[in-house]
Amino acid sequence: MEEHWLNRAAEHLAPRTISSSGSAKIHCEILFPESDFDFHKGYSCSICFDGRVFMRRKEFSRDEWTFRILRTVPSDVFDRMRSFCKGCVGDYFNHLGFGMYGLSSGVIRINGSWTRRFHPMTRRWFCSEIVIEALKIGGYLPTDLSSVQHPETLYQLLQSQSSAGTAKNCSNFIV
Repeated sequence: MEEHWLNRAAEHLAPRTISSSGSAKIHCEILFPESDFDFHKGYSCSICFDGRVFMRRKEFSRDEWTFRILRTVPSDVFDRMRSFCKGCVGDYFNHLGFGMYGLSSGVIRINGSWTRRFHPMTRRWFCSEIVIEALKIGGYLPTDLSSVQHPETLYQLLQSQSSAGTAKNCSNFIV
């Protein structure tokens, strides 16, 4: 990730890392590969600070990305998660949830549904929040799990049901 004060702050707030690199994960995206033979290209869904949810074609070639490859993903589950992500495109960043999580060192967790009190069709997100919700829809995370988690926490949660990989050697689905 680029050098930015928010990235440094996110790394500072991360739980203790278990990865071999020793540096915390500070951003996450969910990738839906285009084919079973070209696993580093596909449609990626996430959001960056102060942006909007995107789902756009990406090609991951940088070595600094760390991937968790979900084990076999049935096509109906794949389609449900992808449809959910497509439906969120254009939603705004969850500034309140992101800020309160940071200011409270992760104690106060305000998910992006708070905006529905003012407008029933509005939802706000930050990167791990939208990825966690997609994974809950797919049955990979418990539905009662708070979606307000640090990206490093998400990385750790996926350890037991995924395998480490690179953009060059994954199959069917990567996070």
